[in-house]
Amino acid sequence: MAFFRQETAAWRNRDFAAFVASPKTYVLRGRVVTMDDARLVIDDGFVAVVDDTISLVGRWTGSPPPPFESAPVVLTAGTIYPGLIELHNHPAYNVVPMWPVPRRFDNRAQWRADGGYKRWVSNTDNLLCKHPNAIYPKALVRFVECRALLGGVTTTQGLYYENGTQLRSFFEGLVRNVEFPIKNWPTASDFINDFASSAEAQEKLGPALAAGTPYIIHLCEGTDVGTRAIFDRLRRADGTWIIGPSLVAIHCVALEDADFRVLSDNRAGGLVWSPLSNMMLYGGTTKIELARRAGLRIAIGCDWAPSGTKNLLGELKVAKIVSDHLGGLFSDRELVEAVTRVPASMMGWDAYIGTVEGTKAADFLILNGTNEDPYSMLLDADESDIVGVVIAGRPRSGRPSIVDPTTPGVELIQIAGQALALDIVESANHPLGGTSLGSATTTMDYALAHLPDVAREAQALAPHMLGAAEQWRPVPDYEEPAVGPLFALATLPRPDEVDPLSIEPITAVDDPGFADRIRANINVPAWFKDRL
Repeated sequence: MAFFRQETAAWRNRDFAAFVASPKTYVLRGRVVTMDDARLVIDDGFVAVVDDTISLVGRWTGSPPPPFESAPVVLTAGTIYPGLIELHNHPAYNVVPMWPVPRRFDNRAQWRADGGYKRWVSNTDNLLCKHPNAIYPKALVRFVECRALLGGVTTTQGLYYENGTQLRSFFEGLVRNVEFPIKNWPTASDFINDFASSAEAQEKLGPALAAGTPYIIHLCEGTDVGTRAIFDRLRRADGTWIIGPSLVAIHCVALEDADFRVLSDNRAGGLVWSPLSNMMLYGGTTKIELARRAGLRIAIGCDWAPSGTKNLLGELKVAKIVSDHLGGLFSDRELVEAVTRVPASMMGWDAYIGTVEGTKAADFLILNGTNEDPYSMLLDADESDIVGVVIAGRPRSGRPSIVDPTTPGVELIQIAGQALALDIVESANHPLGGTSLGSATTTMDYALAHLPDVAREAQALAPHMLGAAEQWRPVPDYEEPAVGPLFALATLPRPDEVDPLSIEPITAVDDPGFADRIRANINVPAWFKDRL
């Protein structure tokens, strides 16, 4: 298990004795960016944690306050933020390398029907998620959750798996999932396809509006008139709108000023903005200045690997470039709010996460250093600047000062040439028990490089697996609803329907060609490429 370094006389004397074992009670010391209502920043502060919860936050006065006098103190030498929250992603696709988009699309129906997309993205992911050999779906889930974790994300959206008849049951992995919270927090529903009619919108969205639970939908993703017309399917025959605080809308690229005002006037939960993916597919993004002017709450999400950033650290940089292009639309603090307190509020989770305050869950992102403005510091950061990521009080990844690299079960990796320790491997009865990031990466590297062979293996195994129960697999949500029984040959791509691909590094800082692949996209505006 992980450990924390103690602040003791031995520590101060540079005798680096360690506190051995993961304490249930400990104190973090560093600059604390609370993101609370007062936006308090404590230059030399502490956060006291008991089990999975923040107990106390305050200014450091030389020693821990009662009742934490004997608790180990973590000398972070850094800045402590709430863990980052992402309300738009498709994690099951995040092992697929960036797709070389062939043209500008007017709506998502066009690219979903594109033959190159099907071979590169859809067939690849379906094969890895639905493969009868469990090594592939397990490795995929381990890789994509670590991809989020290594970017400071502690809560995400969109990861499912199937287990026998339990269609879309929750996989309890590293990061929190808004659709299936482990605790009794509001449970989000989502819908990735377009509502076909007002009646379908009422059928699917209506119960969430009545219950006051969050409902996340992809809304008006595209730029053409037909995409804009989808918005009208949220209107009932009597002219009232199927909109309320439960509705959290992703994209909204086709919407205009009047549409954003309708969302605002009907107290929609908010908008999740994914600017890079929008630009790569459609040549432009949401008219975010109109959404802001209408008073909508705005959160930021990466979308997915085929046309997005690696994690929220990257998408924040994209949002900053777009904001600056629009004359400084958002302050640095507002952009940080869009990945912390704002998405927490949109989910109805603001009583639990999104800020660093007493009684909140102990979810933290810790960055190295304390000298820079805390908000611009987060916008400037890459994965190598992360000192630690803590979820529910447990340090899941961090430098050796945060996670003991010698403890059994802890995995060592390199990020930008620096040692990083991961506390991610669970017990043997966990679905991913024994699946390290290293083994997962090796498996995914092989699978992508040998996709036709992997497809042949699937075709050979599938007939012997029909009707098999209790074997889980992640669901590629763009393929919902699931077609056919588990392991049916009809659901598995054939060897001639996939091509070998190359795995991308899991972090942007270790992927020197990442920015060049964005620049090579034919749709991304020149002004944006110039800023990369």
